[in-house]
Amino acid sequence: MLPETELNPYGVDKCPETYDEYSFTLPELYRHVAKEELREDDEVREKALSEMRQWIADNPHIRKCRTDAKFLLRFLRFRQFSVPMACEALERYLTLRALYPSWFTNLDCTEEGMQEVLDSEPISYLGQDAAGRAVFLVRFGRFEGEKHNALQDARYMALVLESVLEWEELQVGGLQVLVDYTGCTRGNFEKWDTHDLKVVMDMYSRSYPLRYAEIHAAKLPKFAVPVIETFLSFANPKMREKIRITCELFRPKSEQSQLHLTQECPLVKMAPSLAPYPVEKCPKTYDEYKFTLPELYRDVAKEELREDDEVREKALAEMRQWIVDNPHIRKCRMDAKFLLRFLRFRQFSVPMACEALERYLTVREMHPNWFKNLDCNEPTMKEIFQNGPFIPLGRDESGRMVGYCDFARFDDEKHEPVHDGRYMALLMETMLESEEFQIGGCQVLIDFQGSTANNFEKWSTTDMMIMMDAYSHSYPMRYGEIHTAALPKAGIPVIKTFLSFASPKLREKINCYSTSAELEKHFEGQLKPIQYGGTLDLEEPRRALWKLLEEYREVVLGLDRIEIDVVIYPQYPLPLCIPTMASVQKVDKCPEKYDQYRPVSSALHRQIARDELREEPAIVEQALQQMRDWIAKNPAILACRTDANFLLRFLRVRKFSHVPACETLERYLVQRQRYPAWYSKLDTAEPWVQTMIDSEFVIPLGRDVLGRIVFLVRYANLDVDRFEVTDQIRFFTMVFESLFADELNQISGIVCIFDETNISMRAFAQWSMTNIKNYIECVTKALPIRVKMVHVANMPLFGATVGEWVMSCCSEKIRSRLKCYRSVEELITKTDLLKLLPAEYGGTQKSVDLRNQLRKSLDHHRNVILALDDMKLDEKHCAAMKNQSNPSNGDPGIIGSFRKLDVD
Repeated sequence: MLPETELNPYGVDKCPETYDEYSFTLPELYRHVAKEELREDDEVREKALSEMRQWIADNPHIRKCRTDAKFLLRFLRFRQFSVPMACEALERYLTLRALYPSWFTNLDCTEEGMQEVLDSEPISYLGQDAAGRAVFLVRFGRFEGEKHNALQDARYMALVLESVLEWEELQVGGLQVLVDYTGCTRGNFEKWDTHDLKVVMDMYSRSYPLRYAEIHAAKLPKFAVPVIETFLSFANPKMREKIRITCELFRPKSEQSQLHLTQECPLVKMAPSLAPYPVEKCPKTYDEYKFTLPELYRDVAKEELREDDEVREKALAEMRQWIVDNPHIRKCRMDAKFLLRFLRFRQFSVPMACEALERYLTVREMHPNWFKNLDCNEPTMKEIFQNGPFIPLGRDESGRMVGYCDFARFDDEKHEPVHDGRYMALLMETMLESEEFQIGGCQVLIDFQGSTANNFEKWSTTDMMIMMDAYSHSYPMRYGEIHTAALPKAGIPVIKTFLSFASPKLREKINCYSTSAELEKHFEGQLKPIQYGGTLDLEEPRRALWKLLEEYREVVLGLDRIEIDVVIYPQYPLPLCIPTMASVQKVDKCPEKYDQYRPVSSALHRQIARDELREEPAIVEQALQQMRDWIAKNPAILACRTDANFLLRFLRVRKFSHVPACETLERYLVQRQRYPAWYSKLDTAEPWVQTMIDSEFVIPLGRDVLGRIVFLVRYANLDVDRFEVTDQIRFFTMVFESLFADELNQISGIVCIFDETNISMRAFAQWSMTNIKNYIECVTKALPIRVKMVHVANMPLFGATVGEWVMSCCSEKIRSRLKCYRSVEELITKTDLLKLLPAEYGGTQKSVDLRNQLRKSLDHHRNVILALDDMKLDEKHCAAMKNQSNPSNGDPGIIGSFRKLDVD
């Protein structure tokens, strides 16, 4: 029944003093439907409402929300009383409204434009059919093709949906829709652009909690087919299954009811699954991406992946261009969702994402019997699915997919490793089509209880190598924690071998427990299976998994159409060795637990540490403790890394005297905040950085015989018209930060070679005296760098003045380590550095290899360098700010050093 009186608005206090009491007052038909189709009864409803209200109250992103039962039951009934899924549906609904306020807010039926559409009656409510479903007739030709634009029509549709969703009969019974296209003109369709169609279908298909029965469309004109096809391409597969289109008018099934449709009507059923994506690498246009996930995922994407609209758009454009330019990739999916798998996996470092894509495609090509033709309808796949060895349980509060593996359910006799591997590859490909999975990642719980020796012994070393490469390297999977329990003794040697092929980062995430009981605490609330003391019946997520596999069947099979020439990738022998991203350390100044000091593995560097730095385990432990205590008690330091690797940079440069080390750390933090243009937002993935690398302006050459890292600087290679002083300093800083993340470099220090051959006068003129003074002060007093030697060759006379000013700002120790040469030949003759120099100097190394090593190093440390911005200092309480020394008081004795050289 339609309400005849005007109702008052509901409260939107997310934490009201009391909640309304709900009583089910609908006819018995709806009670029966609710029970059979939605699993709704009084106990389930009451518990679900309570949990959902608590979730809303605890959610910091939802500031105001209706919490009355009728509103929340929209989403609970929509998701068959799965509270996590209902909460996700609510969040999606609120997000859509917030993203498109002009479409979905201020929906006033008395508004003039809305009244005009209402008077045309394009949508009519016909009543309820025998099954209790609300039936609506949409006469599409009554939407004005010219008078009203797409936005006005969409607002009217949203108004209708918001109104009818207040009916509990519709929430429970769902709806049936009849669409009549009689009388439509081209204007009815052409006013809708692709973006409009996508937003409206998101409303119908995903964001509004609508339970569709059948959708029948009639008299669709041929000229409208392309628009409708585009429109339906944005629908979810479940909705598309319910759509039938005919060229005839609707015919009644019987004279008793005009609301029943004939099943014999010549209707065209929509495809039951998503269609495969095109693999044309140079399409005429690319799909336009819009972030429509709940706010939780937007936050995770921003905080963990550094993803925002600008970064995403730029990265997609660069990655697409890279694919287009890559002659070895012949065919590839270019849609945003596919490419975002790899960009999100590599935190939007385009070079590393491209490398990850290349690796993924190569592994699929190298092992087609493992990773191609993954068909969920294949008999073996169905058998493994029926056994239920791996089931996604749902998403936890952090948005991560939680996967449960009952390892004993992998058949130890009937199925070979390649069969089990293919099944897991099918699951990964399917899950990776979900953007929530790409962003949130996954947590995995593995129970080995009941496993036999055959479960492990059937796996050969090669099998394990291939499968771990997929898990750990080749598939863009973002893992949270991995918890395993009850591993039998027979499985220990096999699992050890298996994990030896994993990346260190993955191994760090694995936790092992003796018994299955210890696994219970890691299942979250609604996701805890019954056998672990929870309430989750695994049959429910198992059914959901099968629907998902069927839904994406064609999409997964369509991946086989991608083509890459693997002959040119001999660098990918298994196990593959592409470097992983370095782990980002927390900036908690008072963590609950500190990491332990471990001496470096190099005997040479351990000896250097003892001889030059007084580094002994007892001294190190004491100095680390003192420095950590100082950080914890220092009111000026608001956030700071306290891991051993970071603090040892400062302790080693000050030879484990913790007071000077603390002072250097404080200066380091001060300078980072004082000169943000130099030291903040240092993203190694930016295109200009790649250009700088390619120019070979700076190249690390490797270690000399004393274990010191040597790098070569050639200003003649720098495009001084493009790159200003700030760019140069930012690049130097990225190189330094990546180099000194390695403890061997902290210990041995660096050797700098400046080849000034063909340097231009502008390269010197760029640097003001103030910039020189400030930067030298940073390098010598704030950056924890052990400069062991500086070699300068071919300094032109016009550069002598700048060189003198630079050295006047340096300490006597640095000045004593400067060596100047009239030519590069003299440098080579008087040093033992020839073997390290590039081939153009007569050395043995290829510049392209050195360049690529630098690129990989910077990409590897990208997140670590960016995360340095998270360290904060209150400069008002900082002693280093009050006691700045004057670097210009350096010994002037160095002045004239450059002039002593007879350089033309």
